[in-house]
Amino acid sequence: MRNMTAEQLLSIVKLLVEKELPVEQAQKLLDKGAMSDLCDFNFDGFDRDKFRQFGGLHPLVLEFLLDYNLTVEQMIAAGGYDWTNPDITSTLFAVKGEGQHKRLAQLIHFDEDISSDEAKKRLYERGLRPGKFEELLGFGAKYPKTQKKFPIIALGSVARLDGSGLVAYLDESDSRRNLSLDCRGDDWDRRCRFLAFAK
Repeated sequence: MRNMTAEQLLSIVKLLVEKELPVEQAQKLLDKGAMSDLCDFNFDGFDRDKFRQFGGLHPLVLEFLLDYNLTVEQMIAAGGYDWTNPDITSTLFAVKGEGQHKRLAQLIHFDEDISSDEAKKRLYERGLRPGKFEELLGFGAKYPKTQKKFPIIALGSVARLDGSGLVAYLDESDSRRNLSLDCRGDDWDRRCRFLAFAK
């Protein structure tokens, strides 16, 4: 068996830098023997989603059913939100489609404050498209607890109200699940995840 190459070692170091791994977390990896165990681990048949679930992380791809037989108001009701921005209606967000469709969503985290335009640009560079309003509603109904961890933004649908471009997002405040609106031109903070799908 060949030993690790210098290129692979540099890739690992680069990943740790990109992830901005805190010193305390790095020390825990060493102190608790996790790094040693990873070196001995047999990755044949490795299931990354199960590994992420064990660590309290969401799956990389999240499946849900998008039902176009429902009205926007029914989609919102299916989400069971504690509060919904009163401007979010079928008039503001016109949804077009028929039947039921399986969607495979990803939540993309850029880990920095970012504008809507820059976020969309980076999604496209990854071969992804931003999620639409109705996809956000379908996601929120299937995964109601996820928005309590971080805001989830749908940049694929922009509504016009009083001259402003608005996008819908899911978030949490005081343990309440919210369906909210924000100006498309505002920056999103580093906690946000962006709902995305393969093109």
